[in-house]
Amino acid sequence: MGGGHHGGNRGGHGGGGHGNRDDGYRYPPPPPVPVPPSGGGGVACPSCSGLNVPGARFCSQCGKSMLPGSCTACQASIVAGAKFCPNCGKPQA
Repeated sequence: MGGGHHGGNRGGHGGGGHGNRDDGYRYPPPPPVPVPPSGGGGVACPSCSGLNVPGARFCSQCGKSMLPGSCTACQASIVAGAKFCPNCGKPQA
């Protein structure tokens, strides 16, 4: 009785492809690149300049408010992140 299934190329351990794969599956794929919002390209955060969807209340990058605030002295509307009031010039905290 002769051996039979331990040699040759019968689906056993006699083939290549062990360890040296060169077909792009060695590492996980890179994360997808975020797509900017459609329409106008998004709204820049006044604090970190990260792009956000129009109408966002908070920045998706740094978490700071995207809504306009009001001056602590004259109550004029000021953009989020402003250091001074454009109406009266008072420094904002």
